[in-house]
Amino acid sequence: MSRHLWAATLAAVLAASIAAGPAMAEFRLSLGGSIPGFDPKKKLQEINNNVQAGMDKLPRNYGENPDAEKKAIDEAEAIAKKAEGDMGPTLKVAGADYDTVANNIAKLKAAIGPARLQHACSVARAAILAQHKAGKLASDAQLKALDDAAAKLVGVAGLDRAAAWWKDEAARLRQENPQIAERAAEIQRKARQQEQSKQLRKVSGDANRALAAVSEFLQKNDAPVAADLLGKLQAATAAVKGASAQAAKYYEAQLLDFSVVNAMRSGDDPGPAVAKLLGGESIKSGATTGKTLEVDFAGKQDWCYTVYVHWKGWTGGEKIDGFNLDGKGHGALQHYGWWPQNSPYQRVTGACLLKPSALHVSAALTFAGSKNGLRYAVVGWPRDKLPMSQVTYASVHVGDSCDPDAWLGMWTNPVPGSVVWVGNEPFLMSSPDRAGQSWNTLRNASGNDNMRAQKQQLSSKAPGKVAFKTQFSFRGCSRDLRYAEYPEAVAFAKCANNMDKKYGPQYDKLDLKIKSPSSLKEYGDSKKALERLKEQEGREWDSTCQPIENGIKKKMEAVFNKIVDTYTDKPYTDRLDRAGQLADENEADFDAR
Repeated sequence: MSRHLWAATLAAVLAASIAAGPAMAEFRLSLGGSIPGFDPKKKLQEINNNVQAGMDKLPRNYGENPDAEKKAIDEAEAIAKKAEGDMGPTLKVAGADYDTVANNIAKLKAAIGPARLQHACSVARAAILAQHKAGKLASDAQLKALDDAAAKLVGVAGLDRAAAWWKDEAARLRQENPQIAERAAEIQRKARQQEQSKQLRKVSGDANRALAAVSEFLQKNDAPVAADLLGKLQAATAAVKGASAQAAKYYEAQLLDFSVVNAMRSGDDPGPAVAKLLGGESIKSGATTGKTLEVDFAGKQDWCYTVYVHWKGWTGGEKIDGFNLDGKGHGALQHYGWWPQNSPYQRVTGACLLKPSALHVSAALTFAGSKNGLRYAVVGWPRDKLPMSQVTYASVHVGDSCDPDAWLGMWTNPVPGSVVWVGNEPFLMSSPDRAGQSWNTLRNASGNDNMRAQKQQLSSKAPGKVAFKTQFSFRGCSRDLRYAEYPEAVAFAKCANNMDKKYGPQYDKLDLKIKSPSSLKEYGDSKKALERLKEQEGREWDSTCQPIENGIKKKMEAVFNKIVDTYTDKPYTDRLDRAGQLADENEADFDAR
C-alpha cells in the first residue's frame, strides 16, 4: 500500500506556490510598517519545510511494523500542530504565500486521518499474526477487528487500492486461520531440523576424522585395526546417533565393515568370527596355499551365501581375476555382490538359491613369491534372515539373461532388498550409488532395459495402485557359451558358434580376395560370391538358430506378462526397507571436518 499520490508531489507544489508569490518589492509595499529585521516570507518557507518533513514522515507502507507506523504518524501530527501554532497574525501580511502554507498544513492534517485508519488495520493484523506465529488460532474478535478496520477504509478519498488490499488480506487470514496449527507444527519441525543439522554438523566432523584414520591404517598395514582407532569411531558414531539416528546408520555400517575386515585379518580361519558379526552361519573358511582359489560347498534351497576374501598381505601389485560363485543346474543362483567401501583389497560376492545346488568359488591369484594368498569366509543365512548389511549396496543379476525360469524367480522369489518401487512401477536394483551419491541403475520387468533413478525416488513399500509403463522388449540371447545356462540358450549359443565356425573362414577368404584381388575379374567374382554366402548363411540361420531364439523370446514374453500380472494383483513389499536405508545413510554429513 503506497501513500497518497498528493503526498509524493507536495514538495514540488509547495516550492512552486511560494516561488510564484509576488516580488519582494511589491510585497514590501503591501506591508506598510513592517517590523524591522523580520522577514515573513522566510518564516513561511521555514514552516512550509517543516510541513513537508511531516508529510515525508507518514508511512509509505502499512502492515509490517505497527509500532514504527504509530511513531511516524504521531510525529507528523505533532509537526502539523506546531506549524499551525506558528502561523501567527504577523505572517498574514505575506498574502497569497500565507494562504499557500496554511493550505499545505491543512493537507498534512487531512493525511493524518487516513494514516490512522490504515494503522488500525496494521494493529489488527499484527494481533492475528502474533497468534499464528505462536501456533495458535486467532480469535473471532481478532478476525472481526481486522474486518472492521478494513471496512472503515472504504470510500475514503485516495484509499481505494488500500481498501481493496486490506479487505483481501482480512479474507486471506480468516481463510487460513484453521490451518495455522498444522503450519505451526511444520515451522516447529523445520526449527528442530535446523537445530539437528547444526548439531549433526558438529559431531560429524569427529566421525569423519575417525573414519579417515581407520581407512589410513588399513591402507598402510596388514594387521587388524588398532583398538583405539575403532574406539574413537564407535564413540563418534554414538554422538552422531544422538543428533540423527538416520545419519548414524552410515557410520554403523562402516563400523561393521571394519569389524569384518579385522576378523579377516586375524587368522586363517576367519569364518566363525565373520559369521557372528553378520548374524549368519559359518559355512566354510580358510586360506589359499597356491595361486588359485577353489572352494566347494553344498548350497541349500532358499538360502543366501556371501563369500568374503581378503589378501594376507598387500603391496598394491596383487590381483584377483575371475572371482566367481557358480552352481550346477540352470537358474539356481540369483547373484549379488558389491565393492566394499573404505576397505582395501577385500572382495565380496554372493548368491541366493532358488533350488539346491553344488556351489563352487574360484579365482586366479597374482602375487609375488609363494607365501601370500587369500583368506576366505563363506557365510550363509536362510533367505528370510538375510540382513540389510548384505544388500544395501548390492547389485543383483541372473547368470543367463535368456533363462525365463531364473528371471521369473528374480521377481516372484527375489533376493531380499532387490525390489524397489519408482512411483507405481517395480524395478530390480542393478547398481546402487554409494552413500553420499544420488543415482541408481535399475532393471525393469522386461529384463533388457535399464533406467536411472535418484535415491529419493525409491521406495521399498508397494504403492496403492500398480502401473507398468514398461512394455516387453527382447534384445536377443548371447552367442557366448560362458553366459548360457538355460538349455535352449545353450542350444542357441552352440548353434551360433557352429555357424561362425562354418561361415567364418569362408568370409575371411572372400574378404582377403576383395581387399587384395589378383585381377578385376577376381574382385567382381568375390563380391558376387560374398552376397551368395550371406544369403546362404541367412537361410541356414533362419532354419536353425533363429527358431531357437524365437522360442526363448516367446517364453520370456510369457514370463514378463506373468510378472506384471503377479505384481498388479498383489504388489510386493520387501521386508527390508532398502530404499529407506539408502536414504538414511545419505543423511550423513560427509563433508564435515
